[in-house]
Amino acid sequence: MAISMLKRSDERSLLVVVIDVSPVIWNMRDMKRSKSDESRFAKGKQSTGPATLEECLKSIQAFSGAFCGLQRECSIMIIAVAGNESAIVFPRKKSLHDFFLEGKLDLRNLQENLATGVAELISRKGAAEDTACMAAGVSLALCNVNRFLVANNGGVAALSADSSLQLQKDDDSIVSVMGDTKRRKTRKAGALSPRILVIQASNDRSNDYNAFMNCAFAAVKHNVVIDGCFIPSGIGQDAKNSSFLEQACDR
Repeated sequence: MAISMLKRSDERSLLVVVIDVSPVIWNMRDMKRSKSDESRFAKGKQSTGPATLEECLKSIQAFSGAFCGLQRECSIMIIAVAGNESAIVFPRKKSLHDFFLEGKLDLRNLQENLATGVAELISRKGAAEDTACMAAGVSLALCNVNRFLVANNGGVAALSADSSLQLQKDDDSIVSVMGDTKRRKTRKAGALSPRILVIQASNDRSNDYNAFMNCAFAAVKHNVVIDGCFIPSGIGQDAKNSSFLEQACDR
């Protein structure tokens, strides 16, 4: 156990957060929250939710600061998804060049940049949907993981034979999906350790299943871990979990 922890301490971490900010979904939660809070506050009771988008974004800001504070080599990117639209909201476009070259960010601007990026995204026409195309967000995350790794690998393709992320055989990725993690190849000391954290608030879109699973298989094949967090609304028949995330997450 001590040896395993020592090896992992040598890894540099890259985290891409994909968050569902669909305005239709969050507005419904806001209305339910306001109505619930009004009656509970009148009785001297505290709020019981559901969570609002503002609270979610504040939690992501706190989490991002804590993550980057764990180790100086940690880097983070935030992608927002609203309806059929997805975009990188942090770092901002003007900072992307330096991010891919150095992986360093000024977290002092995180709050302002995150709020501005989300506001710009939800103003787009394609964002006015009651579900979110999370597959597009995860696909964008995988593309930027590869771009980051290429930039930090002297221009060598991150998934080439010489890359520390390349698995021994394609069969290994298939076995790992089936649950056999013993055959998963470990990275070299000092290699970048990419992860994707998906935070979803809307119900799964059945038409996106194949696209989402293709992203999941691609992530497994190239040793990119996917973590998931589903935020239930507590409204009517809305889903309490996401079957897509359950299948995609590394367990």
